[in-house]
Amino acid sequence: MRAFVGILIVVLLSGCDPMGRLPGGALTGEVTTPPDDWALLAEIETVQLETNPDDPYSVNLWVVSVESRLYIAAGGGETKWSKHFATDPNVRLRIDRNIYELRASPVDNHIELEEVRLAYVDKYAMKSDSPQFDDSRVFRLDRRL
Repeated sequence: MRAFVGILIVVLLSGCDPMGRLPGGALTGEVTTPPDDWALLAEIETVQLETNPDDPYSVNLWVVSVESRLYIAAGGGETKWSKHFATDPNVRLRIDRNIYELRASPVDNHIELEEVRLAYVDKYAMKSDSPQFDDSRVFRLDRRL
C-alpha cells in the first residue's frame, strides 16, 4: 500500500507528463513552429510524443533525424500510441519546453527504413543487427498542412 501511495504522490506532483515508461496526458509547453532542419536532435536523447487529441496520451520516445526529416519507431510492432494514428495522425512533439504540432505517416519504403535504422544504430549506439528493429513500425513526422 505504501508503494502505491508513493507512486500516486509522484504522479500527482509531476502533472500529466510521461515518466520513464509510464504514459501521461496532454503535454505542456510553448507551441513553436517546427524547424526546417532537425539537427538539434543530435544531442537530445528522449522527447515526448502526444497522440489522440480527444483524450491526450503521451510517451517518452527516442527520435532520429535523417536529411532534415524526423522519425520515431514503435519497437515490437504496434503500440498504444501508434494505434492512435489510424484515427488521427496529428501529434504533438515536445523537445525541452517547445511543442511542435506534426503529422505522423507510416514509412514503408525499404531504403528509407534502412536509413532510419542506421540513424538509430548510430545515435543510440545500438548493435546493427539488433532484433529491436525486426518488428518495428517507423513513422515520419512532418509539418501539418
